[in-house]
Amino acid sequence: RQVITDTRCPANLECVLKGEARVKVGVVLDGRDLGEFELVLGSDDESSANVTLGNFKLLLLSLDPLPGVFPGVIGRTATFVLDG
Repeated sequence: RQVITDTRCPANLECVLKGEARVKVGVVLDGRDLGEFELVLGSDDESSANVTLGNFKLLLLSLDPLPGVFPGVIGRTATFVLDG
């Protein structure tokens, strides 16, 4: 749905802090709207990058490109894994 914040280190810099990206997603499974969830990539709490949905787990793997890289007309791409 949307990138809420992205404080990760820009691609062209070296940073002391790695930062994190917050992504809000809407989940529909088997035609049922399961709601919206906020997943956090790069948090010290690794469990914040996933949400359990019944027998499934949705995991945020990546958000591309990193800050500082001009996304052009394509925009940003979040990559997820649905495990179950």
